[in-house]
Amino acid sequence: MPPSAQPKPIWQRSLQEVVQTDTFRNPWVAFVYERGWRQGFANAGFPGVDEEFQRLLEFWGAGGEWGDEKAQDVAPSRSVLEGTLLDMSCGSGLMSRRIAKHGTAARVLSADFSEAMLLETARRLGEEEDDIVSSAKLAGGYGLPDLVRCDVARLPLQSGSVDGVHAGAALHCWPLLEEGLREIHRSLSDGGKFFATTFKKGAYGVPRQVNDNGGASFRFFDVDELDGLLRDAGFSQVSVELVGQGCLIARCIK
Repeated sequence: MPPSAQPKPIWQRSLQEVVQTDTFRNPWVAFVYERGWRQGFANAGFPGVDEEFQRLLEFWGAGGEWGDEKAQDVAPSRSVLEGTLLDMSCGSGLMSRRIAKHGTAARVLSADFSEAMLLETARRLGEEEDDIVSSAKLAGGYGLPDLVRCDVARLPLQSGSVDGVHAGAALHCWPLLEEGLREIHRSLSDGGKFFATTFKKGAYGVPRQVNDNGGASFRFFDVDELDGLLRDAGFSQVSVELVGQGCLIARCIK
C-alpha cells in the first residue's frame, strides 16, 4: 500500500495533506478532469495538452531540445522514445494515450495514486484501444499502457528501469515532493529524461495566496526554487522554463 494511504485520522492531517491526497481520489474529479478541469489551466498560461505533448516529444527525442536560452549549454542527448516510459500522476490518461498512440515505446506505464483516476484512464484507453494498438503495431511499439497504482514517494520500480518520465500538472499535488523527485531520479536510467509541468507562484494573478507556498493547499514554485529542488534530487542537467504567466516546464536529464 502506498505510504500516503496508511490510515490516519483526519484531525491529524493538515489541510494541505487532505487536499493534495484526497482531491483526485474523488470520482467526480476524475470524471470532470478532461471535461473542463484541465482546460482551465489555460488561464495560468498552460499551452494545452497537444502542445505540451509536442514539447515532450521534442525533449524525449535525440538532442532533447530545452526550449530556452539554456539549450546551447546542454550536451546532445539520446532519444528515450523507444524505451520504457512512465506517465506519473497520469490523471485520466490524457498524456498516456498520446504517448501510447505515438507507438514507439517499448513499454508505457500509467501510474497514479488515485484509484478513481486509474479507472477513468482504463475506460478511456478502452475507447481508444484499436487506434493505440494499430499505432503500436505500425511503429513496432508496445501497445496499451500498463496501469499502476503507486505513491511517487515510493515507486515500485527498480533503479534505472525507466528511460523517460512525464509528470503533467502534478508536482504541486505531491505531499512528499522531495522524496518523489528523488524516486524519479533513482528510477531513471543513465541519460534518462524527466519532463514535468506545474504552476508558478502567482499563476492566477495572486502573488501570495493562503500560504507561503503560493498555491493555497497546493505547492506552487518560483523558477529558481524548482530548479534547486530538481538539482537537490540528483539531476545535474536541469532547465525550468516559464510559459505564459504561470506554467513552469521542467526538463531534466540524469
